[in-house]
Amino acid sequence: MFIKAMGILIFLEITKMCLLLACIQNPIIQPKKSKSDLDIELEDNTEDQKYIETLKDSIQLLNKKKFDFVFYIAGVDVHFNDRLGKLKLSDDGIKKREEIVIGNFFSKKIPICGVLGGGYNKNFDKLVELHSILHETCAKYI
Repeated sequence: MFIKAMGILIFLEITKMCLLLACIQNPIIQPKKSKSDLDIELEDNTEDQKYIETLKDSIQLLNKKKFDFVFYIAGVDVHFNDRLGKLKLSDDGIKKREEIVIGNFFSKKIPICGVLGGGYNKNFDKLVELHSILHETCAKYI
């Protein structure tokens, strides 16, 4: 890949890797599941403890690689009260997830772009609250 900046071509070597930590299959949200570099499939109704353990193991695998940048899609369809998601994380489980992901890459001085992802909570105010966890977590580090 190259970028043209001020008339100079800058060549970049980009290493990309995609981690997908999701339930085995959810045809409502994802009719056709794309293959990522590292697919971690979770059973339906997975709760905080198993999810967080799996996330920590996955982060350890990611930490073996060197990344210049992380693009993090922080979906909250993992919440137990989500209409479409099949996982059962609590509010605290989502907070722990964000702390693990953001804290890990921040401590390694790797820039991270965290964006809102899926979320179909029955209560709109709750959906906003769950999405705000990402921003609140990021704010602790800047």
